Amino acid sequence: MTAVSDVMTTPDASVILQIKDKLPKGFLINLVGKITAVSEIFRVKKDLLFLIELDNVIKIVVKQKQNLVWQEQITPEVEYVFTNLRATTLQKGSTSQVRVFVPWSGSCLYESESVEYSPVTLQDWFHCRSITLPEPIPTETGVSTSQDNFVAYKGVVTSCDRSSVGIFELDHRVGLYVTCVPASHRFTALTLGTKIIVYNAHRKGFAMAPKIRLFCCMASCVRVVDTGQEQSSKKQFSTQNLLLKPISVYSLAAPDVAALLDMPSVLTQKLQNQQRGLPLSGTTPLIPVILSNSCCPWLQEQPRNLLQEFLESPHACCVSRGQSRRRIPDLVNIGKETDDLSEKSHDLTDLRQKYYGSQLSVSHLNQQLYWSQVCETVEMCQGKLLIGYLQSNHVTGRLQLQDASGSVDLAVCSSNPPSSHVCCPTCVSPKPGHALTCPLVQPSLLGSIICVTKYKRIAERFLNIDVPNSYHIDTKYVSRSRHVLYLQISLTDCVLICLPSRLSGEGIIDETAKEKEFLESKDTSSSATPLKRKRQNDESHYGESTESQLVYISHKESLTTLSRKESPKLRFCVLGYLIGQGKSSSNDDSRIRNMQCGNLTSCKNKHQNSALVKLKENKGFENVNTSSLNLHPCKIDLNTSKPAALSKESGESGLSYSNSSKERTVHQQTDHKECCSGGSSQRISCTGWSCQEGSCSRRSFKGAAIGGCPGSVAAQPAVLLFQGNVGWYSVLQTGALYRLTALGQGGRFQPQLLETKMRKAVDSSHARVCVQVPHDVGVTHVFSTECLDPNILDVVKFPDFSEVLSSSFCETQVNLRGRIISRSHRPQTSSQAGLHRQSKPSDSLQQVNQQLGVSVLDDQCVYLQVRSLMSDAEIPVYMNLPTSSYPLGLVPGAGVEFLRLERKVSRAENVYCQFTAVSTVAFFQVSDSHRPTTNSLVQDRDTVKVPHQYIIDIWRCPTSSAEFTSTCYICHVMKLCLKCVCSACGSIVTTTGCSSQACTVTDTYLSAKVSILVDDGTSPAVVSFSNCPENVQRLLRLSVEQWCHLEVVAQEQGEVFMQQFVGEGESVLENFLMRLCNSQHVKRQCRMVLRHRVFQHGQQNTWRSGVLDINLMKKDEFAYRSVKANAMFETRCLPYLQLECMDLKEVAYDVW
Repeated sequence: MTAVSDVMTTPDASVILQIKDKLPKGFLINLVGKITAVSEIFRVKKDLLFLIELDNVIKIVVKQKQNLVWQEQITPEVEYVFTNLRATTLQKGSTSQVRVFVPWSGSCLYESESVEYSPVTLQDWFHCRSITLPEPIPTETGVSTSQDNFVAYKGVVTSCDRSSVGIFELDHRVGLYVTCVPASHRFTALTLGTKIIVYNAHRKGFAMAPKIRLFCCMASCVRVVDTGQEQSSKKQFSTQNLLLKPISVYSLAAPDVAALLDMPSVLTQKLQNQQRGLPLSGTTPLIPVILSNSCCPWLQEQPRNLLQEFLESPHACCVSRGQSRRRIPDLVNIGKETDDLSEKSHDLTDLRQKYYGSQLSVSHLNQQLYWSQVCETVEMCQGKLLIGYLQSNHVTGRLQLQDASGSVDLAVCSSNPPSSHVCCPTCVSPKPGHALTCPLVQPSLLGSIICVTKYKRIAERFLNIDVPNSYHIDTKYVSRSRHVLYLQISLTDCVLICLPSRLSGEGIIDETAKEKEFLESKDTSSSATPLKRKRQNDESHYGESTESQLVYISHKESLTTLSRKESPKLRFCVLGYLIGQGKSSSNDDSRIRNMQCGNLTSCKNKHQNSALVKLKENKGFENVNTSSLNLHPCKIDLNTSKPAALSKESGESGLSYSNSSKERTVHQQTDHKECCSGGSSQRISCTGWSCQEGSCSRRSFKGAAIGGCPGSVAAQPAVLLFQGNVGWYSVLQTGALYRLTALGQGGRFQPQLLETKMRKAVDSSHARVCVQVPHDVGVTHVFSTECLDPNILDVVKFPDFSEVLSSSFCETQVNLRGRIISRSHRPQTSSQAGLHRQSKPSDSLQQVNQQLGVSVLDDQCVYLQVRSLMSDAEIPVYMNLPTSSYPLGLVPGAGVEFLRLERKVSRAENVYCQFTAVSTVAFFQVSDSHRPTTNSLVQDRDTVKVPHQYIIDIWRCPTSSAEFTSTCYICHVMKLCLKCVCSACGSIVTTTGCSSQACTVTDTYLSAKVSILVDDGTSPAVVSFSNCPENVQRLLRLSVEQWCHLEVVAQEQGEVFMQQFVGEGESVLENFLMRLCNSQHVKRQCRMVLRHRVFQHGQQNTWRSGVLDINLMKKDEFAYRSVKANAMFETRCLPYLQLECMDLKEVAYDVW
């Protein structure tokens, strides 16, 4: 038996480590102790090593190759003798210096029972080596009590199905995770039937099976007791696996490790569909994108330090770390979201609380209960993500987010007005893992996987209810209902996970079974005529060639049905131009654009032609070389579709021609500051031909030159009819150029041939030809630097509300941009100007409309009150939708852009607008930032010099509505109104909440409106402060802190409205404001930026300008005033000018 002398215990060895710097260099010791932990052999850079812990005190680092065999010989909880150990300080691999022992030359390992050793005390060890004891000697630490929650388990491996990620099953009930152990042997010995013992594992409980799971860390080791079957080479565990890298990058705890390893199966189950299911290996590359900072901002990188995890005392590895929240996100099922939203929509508790005890009449109460909304803002908090396929429903035309659990409609509400965005090639080539930059839906996005980081869950409920009173609001009184569930998102709040071109299979998401059943029940193939069936058979043989057509879209109409009774299918029309002739191609590209989702799919024949031109790197866009394509510039009035000729002088029309080219080429002159961020750019809309000096030349239908220019390619005005498949409705944008492609050839995008007389009649009447778009069409967004010139095309203009409300406004179709402040509904039996009475739809038609998303319950008219973003002017909008698709997002507080509304004037001379079949609506978010602030106004006016003008000059030129600067003296405060209002609907908010019955928003701000009488020495005028509370704050000279206190007091009182500023007020707040407005603190000289004001006037509350033309004024428009001349008498004189203050500054007399 081997004998070893001078063996030191672990407490004494711990003292040696503490004073090693005071001892002679190169000393060696022999050590005995019980193994409390031993790691697996792992690699640090190029070196293999493993670690040993004795009695929870001494750490030994074994790095020499000849000593690596110790790892298999050591068994935890057994006492061993180590010889020739040297004390050293670990400088690298740990955040702090750690003193450890390392085997030296001639080091040996013995079990304590198989060797005779003589222990030695610390004093004797010093004496034998003639070492003077250092003063003072550190206290012996002894064996520390371990508080590590380690367990040991003995069992048999019963499953290796997930061994590739380090998961094994023991005894059919315990899960073993060796994922966090970067062992060099990769645990190849763990095969079926192998009996093992796991030492120093962390035990965790889970709700899902297996409920008991053991997680190994750096202090864990696995010992094989009895071998089992041979290991399959296909299932080898490797820490370099793409799925396992986040464990080391983010230092994940045990629950997060389990969630991470389950993500591939969860994603596979979530993203499977009827056409195909993504393989497990296909979802693994998506996980790093999902865990990126764009989707999971809370997940910060914390790289693992393997040495420190073992050497740190007490043990605190990342696996055992406790945490209050999960770091690996939980993927929310869309079906669960819709079910939860539907449950809240059917629960009338909120209505019961809102109207309980209301003094409304029964009829009025039932009408108020007809429509209500349940709105809830959801921001992706830590631990949850909403991921799915971005899809377009080919039946309803609505955008959808879909996964295997279900689908939900999406209402796109961009952060900025959609018309202010100009797309560029980067809009259709987003990068996975990055947030989308384009607020518009691009064809290349359909079928892609996205993550929505912020959205609103909205349920609009329509109730045909008849309650007896406000105390009994219950579902039993509901005779008929409709619940519209959707998510309101902004694409800029979405992160692209994967493009459709990177997904394998025939397609992404096909139509659901419910949609198939609905379509087949309404349009079966048996009802088709023989000629139609023959045409379908002929189309089935297409695929050997494709035909494409370049189309410019000038306007997109609403989704409508053919009639209220005949057909359940939707359709829509697009006004645009066919650029050149359709091209037939035949090449070896075997990919076509899927008609349902816009993704690249494979054809049946390997040599079939491409339905689109070849995409650059499959990014879904095309840059057109316009050396052989000349798009003739065109322009048209918004209200008419009569084309006129193009001006022959390029200098006048803004054209730039290339002299080197044989054909005339139109070059684009982009002059917008922000191409993709919105900015101040406006959307281009080409709707016709330009006409100058009455000269008009026409193009021929068969591709002849435009305007008499040989060599030019014809741009033929046309109406594109999308019928049967309306899935492209949410994709096609006004002012954009697209390439439409379909399988087959033979003029699939050309209008039907007309006889000579008919063609001449169409040509002379300036009519557009109609082209029915094939149902299997594909769409690609085309970008060209030369084929479109924004300077010569119409810009979608949104006139100011004051212009629309003015009696001099002569247009019949208008575009409006504003904010919905209220919504109500008018039954068909009520008398409304411009609305025709119709009978209520039948139950079967109501069901069809609900499935198609057409109209509202009982076809009631939607009445919206839309307020301008820059003033208090409001315009009512009537939306009668008996055959039109119901727009999602018509809720109070939303910003809206209406295109081609019909402007009407009632018998009472009130201006209102009506939504027609040719009208469209888009939504954007409106927040407090859209209300002009003083800083933004000053910044804008610093860049553009506002001219100075006297007030008397307004009478000389009353039609000019431009802003001007005037130095005025504030004579008197005439009116003051303070109220705390809701940021969404504009209603008064008190301490009990918003006064609007249908509003659920809690964001508020202080609305301040003041009217003052000013005089600049030439003429008096009434100046209103209504569009910017910050200007009122500066007018009253209140600090930010004082303004906040004023807001709190105003909210407690509800509203403060004052017209008399003498005497005593009814409250302390009114007395304070009264004295403040009468003081010289307010009555002073100021420099103001003014403009004409539009306000309501008369008993009919008609809108008119505050500045009248003195030459056109009627007698009753002159104001009565009392004049003193020896006696008091009344006379008529000019009314006060009504102006609006846009900015206010103190007068600086040293600056002129």
